[in-house]
Amino acid sequence: MLEHIESGAVSRRPDDSVRSEGAPGDAVPTDCRVAGARRILATAATDAEGIAARPPRRRGIGPARRGTMIAGATFLRRIAEVLARGRMVRRRLPNGVAIYVTPDSQLGYLRSRLDDRMLRIAWETVTPSSVVWDIGANCGVFAFGCAGARSIVAVEPDPFLCHVVQRSMALNGVAVKLVAAAAASAVGLAEFSIAARGRASNHLTRVGGRSQAGGERARILVPTITLDGLLDVSAPPTLLKIDVEGAEVDVLRGARRVLSEARPAIHLEVDQSTESDCRAILEAADYDTTALDEMNWFCVPRRRLTAAA
Repeated sequence: MLEHIESGAVSRRPDDSVRSEGAPGDAVPTDCRVAGARRILATAATDAEGIAARPPRRRGIGPARRGTMIAGATFLRRIAEVLARGRMVRRRLPNGVAIYVTPDSQLGYLRSRLDDRMLRIAWETVTPSSVVWDIGANCGVFAFGCAGARSIVAVEPDPFLCHVVQRSMALNGVAVKLVAAAAASAVGLAEFSIAARGRASNHLTRVGGRSQAGGERARILVPTITLDGLLDVSAPPTLLKIDVEGAEVDVLRGARRVLSEARPAIHLEVDQSTESDCRAILEAADYDTTALDEMNWFCVPRRRLTAAA
């Protein structure tokens, strides 16, 4: 893959290529930015935190040298993140669907690293009768991973990531209903921060985002919708994925009818600042929550309240 960033050619697999934001239909030209990226990306693709966690392999690597190694890897990773801006890479999901992703969202996409857990949830839970809502769709990996569902809705406020999703739809023909907005507790307009690092850490400005954002490269105004409002124009979801970088409480507060009437299974990303409020809302709606790891829950309704009423 990295060799083809340098050359601008098609990647090793026939369905992989690198694209530019300015000309999404054309291969990336061989300019000095791209040609100079190969060694930087090869080094920086390894997480700096991984270097810190790995024990020294030989004597003589003390704390000072280890600190220098971490600082160097972090610096190179930062350069790679800047070089990745506006680029798109074609990948094929385990279900056979070809999509575009951007290393501007996360560098792991350069090494064909996708979210295996999310794709496994899609594989295990989605049926031809499923209605999937992907809230905080990013590049649409989860949405396109649910190809074959009766209906797929992707909600994403970042204009560039919406462009990536649209390119994927043109490529693979999967009918995803793209909503270019942020989910929140009320309809309106809100400031939205484009993360200084990967766009996967973009967030509504008022919630502050998470540390992975690394600051803010830009701020834009985006429309906000509620999931209850989306329920008025879409079939009720059977599977709901929420990954909104700190705005999950707002999203759930705007989804009272979804929780009480549609009763979907929910994959929810939380953090320490939001987990107690999220748990309270879900428990009030009679949901069981299972922690998949420190930040990800899978939530299922205990019963269908409207049917029992």
